[in-house]
Amino acid sequence: MKIETCTFIPLTQLVPKKWNDWFYGEVSEDAPFSWGDNNRTLITASRLADHVQDKVLYHHRHTKENNAIRKWIVGVRALDSIFIDLEN
Repeated sequence: MKIETCTFIPLTQLVPKKWNDWFYGEVSEDAPFSWGDNNRTLITASRLADHVQDKVLYHHRHTKENNAIRKWIVGVRALDSIFIDLEN
């Protein structure tokens, strides 16, 4: 039996607290991945970055945050081999 491990970061550690009132609602709506009441829902950083870029950046109501969102997406993409935990 081969055992593999992965590294993950809780999404709550990546999202600025000042985005809490809009980010999770916008990102979880119609997401292409499970966001339910799971424990340790892991997705790749690039998949999350792609979704945020498609769902939030181009349709975001808070355009004053667009530069910050772009920088956040670049930072998430840099986490290439690390998974993002959506639930914890």
